[in-house]
Amino acid sequence: MHGYSRAELEPITYEVFLRLVHPDDLETLNETTQQLQNQPDSSVEVLYRIRRRDGEWVWITSRSSIVERRKDGTPKRMIGGIIDVSKAMAKEREKNATHQVMDYVIRHSKSGIAVMNRDLRYVYVSEAFHKIYGVDIQNAVGRRHYDDFPDLPEKFKQAHQNALKGIVSQGDRDPYPRDSGRIDYTRWECRPWYDASGSIAGIVVYTEVITDQIQRELDLEKTRNFLKLVMDHLPIGISINTTHPAVEFSYMNDLFAKNYGTTREALEHKDGFWEAVYEDPDFRDQIRQQVLDDIASKDPARMKWINVPLAKKGKPTRYINGYSTEVPESNLVISTVIDVTDENIRRLESEYHASHDFLTGLWNRRQFSADLAAWKKRSHGEMILMMLDINGLKMINDAFGFTVGDQTIRQIASVIKRECEGYGTPYRIGGDEFAILLYGKSAEQAEAFKQLITNRVADLGTSNVPVSIAVGYATKKDDETSVDDVIKEAESFMAKRKILDGRSHRNNAIKGILQTLTGKYEIEKRHSEGVSRYAKAIGEALELSADDVRELSLAGLLHDIGKITVPDSILSKPGSLTDEEYEAVKNHASRGYQILRTADEYSDLAIYCLTHHERFDGSGYPSGLKGTKIPLFSRIIAVADAFEVMTSKRPYREPFSFLKAADELKRHRETQFDPTIVDAFLKILPTIQL
Repeated sequence: MHGYSRAELEPITYEVFLRLVHPDDLETLNETTQQLQNQPDSSVEVLYRIRRRDGEWVWITSRSSIVERRKDGTPKRMIGGIIDVSKAMAKEREKNATHQVMDYVIRHSKSGIAVMNRDLRYVYVSEAFHKIYGVDIQNAVGRRHYDDFPDLPEKFKQAHQNALKGIVSQGDRDPYPRDSGRIDYTRWECRPWYDASGSIAGIVVYTEVITDQIQRELDLEKTRNFLKLVMDHLPIGISINTTHPAVEFSYMNDLFAKNYGTTREALEHKDGFWEAVYEDPDFRDQIRQQVLDDIASKDPARMKWINVPLAKKGKPTRYINGYSTEVPESNLVISTVIDVTDENIRRLESEYHASHDFLTGLWNRRQFSADLAAWKKRSHGEMILMMLDINGLKMINDAFGFTVGDQTIRQIASVIKRECEGYGTPYRIGGDEFAILLYGKSAEQAEAFKQLITNRVADLGTSNVPVSIAVGYATKKDDETSVDDVIKEAESFMAKRKILDGRSHRNNAIKGILQTLTGKYEIEKRHSEGVSRYAKAIGEALELSADDVRELSLAGLLHDIGKITVPDSILSKPGSLTDEEYEAVKNHASRGYQILRTADEYSDLAIYCLTHHERFDGSGYPSGLKGTKIPLFSRIIAVADAFEVMTSKRPYREPFSFLKAADELKRHRETQFDPTIVDAFLKILPTIQL
């Protein structure tokens, strides 16, 4: 542009560049550069002369801006460009002939224009400027601009000074307060104008009121923001998109991607919707074709898709309802999606619980009845109904609580379910009752299956207590056989087995419960055996029959069996019991009664277990019986029980001597103990001691 080679200007520095600038323009250039350094994020334009290599001075326009600053804010790097405007300025003189035309254009421009000299006195004021600011257009020429605008903001005064230095300033949407209090918004520009010699003769101010435009934009933006706010917070996913030839989104709210189980980024890839949402390629192609066909039909009834499963790794993770609505005169649709996973889960859970047992997960009695009804309608096919009942469940509940009882039911159900797989359909039809429907099986196969189930259940066991089931079955051999008759036959068969198996099972359960208690607590083992031994000695001292002595000894062994229901934390507590804990211990008498009365072999002993803590004076528990109303065996066990406790070591005290324990028995005869029994025991005590 100026005829120099790069080498001639080395080193390329600002100081070297200034040597080329006309001396009269150095101040303007330096002020402009200083202004650029002090105003962040700005750019400047300045007109000055520069010497060509051939010595000629040429006019150039330079526009520069700061592109990098140091940490302390000082400029580090500037970028700029220059344009040779010498020819343009030469031509400016040739344009004087067009001034009249330009004057016409200016007068009819919507922008207000004011031309001022270097003293900022009006040279020209357009009609639009007069309308905007009320400046007297007839007497404006020669009047100072600041006389009409005494409170002009400093930023505009600075723009005027910059223009006098060749710098163009402009603004957009600047507020301008009116005397009435109204705020107008303006778009403006302030630039220098030049005389025939090319010197800055003054400034030109262009201004336009854009309040109405701003208001329209604000209203539109407000409407857009409101609509976006509404759509962003709708309880449904919503988008505006194309569907053909590809799915592309103009808008989507956060819930749209979330309901599909994916992200905005995944959906915003061109036609990435299908792969992001539908993992299985076969289902993806199927649903894609269906959706596109439904939308192409333009039938609103078809443009909705209910309970669509979205699967990940082959398993449904959520369900959605989708809807589409055409946007008129476009290829866009409004798509909405609702996550109905919870509703589907609740529906499926409701359907599941309606037909399944809550404890075991097997089909329940309701489903059993439905399947039997369907069975009744069948006109052919041999079928076998098998009925099962748990032996001794009540005893397990009484001894160990319903938690252990429920665990036993679940274990048995698990065995039944496992063995029935591919063989029959299992149901839980009552608290301890199960049923199995066997299809296409012979009586021989049913018998073998019955034995298999019985053996598998017998292998379980709960806390030393054997577990067993009574099983019966019946066959519907032909169309003439009534289903109701088959049910009665199977139940009768099962009841017979329950009677046959029940007695031995319950007796063995009692032994198992006692074994569990004494195996867990050595103190209880020694205590039960000691009470049994002392009770036997007292019975013999009272000259009871041999059978009674044997029964009394057994009663002493089982008298505390109800303690199996007392929490371990209480039985093993080394210190004193709280009132609440003591009440829990007292319950062992009635709990032991409940356990023993269920077994034929031990049912007579249940009453002794219940009453061995009654006191002779009637102040005992649980019934407050008095004197001889307390069974004899219970009165004997009471003495044996107390003596064994006193003479045994406990975590909380040392044992009494036989002599001291005997004194305690004497002290409480006729109050806590039957005096006759105390006297009989004390007579033989030396023998026992020896």
